[in-house]
Amino acid sequence: MTLLYVLCFHLLDSSNIEKCTVEGKEYKEGQKFYPANTCLDCVCQKGFKGKFEEPFCKRRRCGQQLRRDGRKIQTSCAPFYTKARSGEVLCCPEDWICSDDSEILKGDAKTQEICKFGQKDVKVGQYFEKANFKNFEKIKCECVVPPLLKCTDA
Repeated sequence: MTLLYVLCFHLLDSSNIEKCTVEGKEYKEGQKFYPANTCLDCVCQKGFKGKFEEPFCKRRRCGQQLRRDGRKIQTSCAPFYTKARSGEVLCCPEDWICSDDSEILKGDAKTQEICKFGQKDVKVGQYFEKANFKNFEKIKCECVVPPLLKCTDA
């Protein structure tokens, strides 16, 4: 009887449960959290010291969506990411934008590295804007990290 009482007390004693504080919010051991402005899925575990790294955090995967949209990648369309209400860019593309040859490039090339967009070569630092894409008044597509442009709601 005494052993059972000690075991139950140990399980109910919240001082034994690991807690993680992230961005001012407390998580208990086993709870998932999603740090702002990252593409990480994390779990509060013993040993977490505030660094978003393995084994506590893993990069969010977009594999299924990318496999489904393989043809868009092959034809050098650009992934379109919407911004969450908090302003952070979501990690997996919501849609794809393909060239209609009406895009006018702006901005100065920072390097000779290029992103492909349809038949166009867009250098790092260059971008274009499109009006009235889906429900968005304006979007911006820019070459940040080749080989694909990144498009977001402006």
